[in-house]
Amino acid sequence: MARVDVGELRDKVKAMYRAVAQEPHGTFHFETGRALAERLGYPAGELDQVPPEAIESFAGVGYHLGLAAIAAGERVVDLGSGSGMDAFAAARRAGTGGEVTGVDMTGEQLAKARHLAASATGSSTSATTRRRSSGRSHECSSPAAGWPFPTS
Repeated sequence: MARVDVGELRDKVKAMYRAVAQEPHGTFHFETGRALAERLGYPAGELDQVPPEAIESFAGVGYHLGLAAIAAGERVVDLGSGSGMDAFAAARRAGTGGEVTGVDMTGEQLAKARHLAASATGSSTSATTRRRSSGRSHECSSPAAGWPFPTS
């Protein structure tokens, strides 16, 4: 069996999501954008409250926020957050007393999310502080059971 070069695979994945951030209407081997989000179950009204530029770079696999009961004041960590579509939606639910942290390994996706968050300051989509971090989700230094908020 052929061995996979993890570093090479990571670089290819990062290159693909870099392209999604920079050219969201490009041709990919997967779907992107609002039509995909709606097909996965995101309510149109919720998407209407998210910056369109975050939605256009969406390449998710499911509507996970539908499983979450995020209440005002809660902290949320969005692993693999890309350009922040779910982070923006979670921020609306967490409100001004909550906090959303997005983690993604693709610098261009993070840069786009940071730009969108800064542009949204004072609007209805910036209901809470959003911090964006670079990294891979399996590198979290503590077990989820020790985190001070619910995990799913």
